Amino acid sequence: MKVLIVEPNSSGHHMAMHLQIIIRKFNNLKFETSLLTTHSAVNSQGYKLIKAEMFKNINHYFLPEFKINKVTPLNTLFHQFEMWIAIKKEFLKIMKIDKPDIVLIPTFDWIIQSIEIFGSPFANVLFTGVYIHPKHHRYKMGLAPSSRKDFIHNLLFKKFLKIKTLKRVLTFSEPFVDYAKDNYIKLSNKVSFIPDFGLIELKSSKQDARLKLGINQNSKVILVYGSLSLRKGIKELLNVMLNRNVINNLVILLSGKANEEIIKLMNDPNISNLISLKKLIINFKFHSAFEEQQAFAAADAIWLGYTQGFAGTSGVLYQAIKANLLIIAQEQGIIGMYTKKYKLGVIVSPNKEAQVAEKIFDLFNNYKFYFEQGIESRKFLKDLHSPSTYADVLTNALR
Repeated sequence: MKVLIVEPNSSGHHMAMHLQIIIRKFNNLKFETSLLTTHSAVNSQGYKLIKAEMFKNINHYFLPEFKINKVTPLNTLFHQFEMWIAIKKEFLKIMKIDKPDIVLIPTFDWIIQSIEIFGSPFANVLFTGVYIHPKHHRYKMGLAPSSRKDFIHNLLFKKFLKIKTLKRVLTFSEPFVDYAKDNYIKLSNKVSFIPDFGLIELKSSKQDARLKLGINQNSKVILVYGSLSLRKGIKELLNVMLNRNVINNLVILLSGKANEEIIKLMNDPNISNLISLKKLIINFKFHSAFEEQQAFAAADAIWLGYTQGFAGTSGVLYQAIKANLLIIAQEQGIIGMYTKKYKLGVIVSPNKEAQVAEKIFDLFNNYKFYFEQGIESRKFLKDLHSPSTYADVLTNALR
């Protein structure tokens, strides 16, 4: 089978992890794989992980670089239009020299609105992909407040499902699959669940990891990991550290690539004081696999208290499950649903300082209770949210 993968991005759910697993699976199956991407993605640190998976050179085709100067809904939409036009032009060239049997888009989110409006940019070739963050179902499924855009996005997605060359759309959201069955009837056959996964193997002991990161062995450590932005509720968590007396030996570990907002927040005198006291440990960089497992090994719990209305999934959730960390989760969305359903930790409202402080105190004061009540769930979820399951479901969707 000849598969063209279309992925111009290099962060989040993109190059660094999911594409690595996809290419590994395709190599094992002897698929002929090519990649339509961008030079910035190929030059990223995440791409180095992918190159390690290649047993032969994969044909690369390149899209122009488009950047959004200011992120607004309108600018984002226009950006999608630009990408759609560029993909269509480049795909017509590819068709003449390397026509694929099917196109795979590992993450639909950056292009789906333009496909809903204009149709497929892949001529008469079948395509499939993963829609990570659908939103228009959340209110009806009890995951988030309603939005005035829900009605429009519902109509557009129905139009999307009617595209004849769309073979399948996979999603990390089980509630969205249920929503599709109720709302799209026969068209819902094109919508199915694919489990996201956590790719982490703990090689360091807690003692060694803390020694390396400069964390006191008696500390209670909450990890915030990944692409670090204000949306992750970091400011709210640090305000709890500053304004509430939770537990004396509490430490926050911020590990991952921080955006400008977070770097600016670190310059606040009160935050700087937390760093000086080693109550806040920062490690702002793209983490190698070893550095990643070190961060998880050093922690007791993970913070998933997203703000700004975020109600989607998070790859860090599944890494935390795999690493046996208790979860401090927002109430909304899939993160909150999983944490409650499978008894993985505690639920908080990130903007309520007193409640967050109380829940953190409760979690560490009753750590054994919270850990043991989720043991069986974690065993089940580790199998479900594994790289092999993800790769198998994705491959079956291509056939």
